[in-house]
Amino acid sequence: MIIIIGVLAAIAIPAFLAQREQAWEAAAQSDLRNAAAAATSCAVPDDGDFTACDTVGELTPFGLRQTDGVTLTMVGDADSWSGEATHTLDDGTVYEFDTATTSRVQCQAGTPDC
Repeated sequence: MIIIIGVLAAIAIPAFLAQREQAWEAAAQSDLRNAAAAATSCAVPDDGDFTACDTVGELTPFGLRQTDGVTLTMVGDADSWSGEATHTLDDGTVYEFDTATTSRVQCQAGTPDC
């Protein structure tokens, strides 16, 4: 009986740990997508100027709800907005989004999962 429990645990624990890491990565990607959408909404009143749309505080009124453990770094200027997201519990994978070059979240080259 104990052997059976040990075998089941040996199978289940790695699967659980992998699911947990995927959830952290998904949270970082989702927060970055939501920040990009909020930045786009934030820039509308200023005719597309993202200068005042590069902090969590500035984007919260436009729908950004930052997940616990996700770190967002954002830069906005007159023509574009870019951001990076990581999860503090993840292995250091950085996701990036730039309105000037892409329309989707990408994994930053050189980080562990890229």
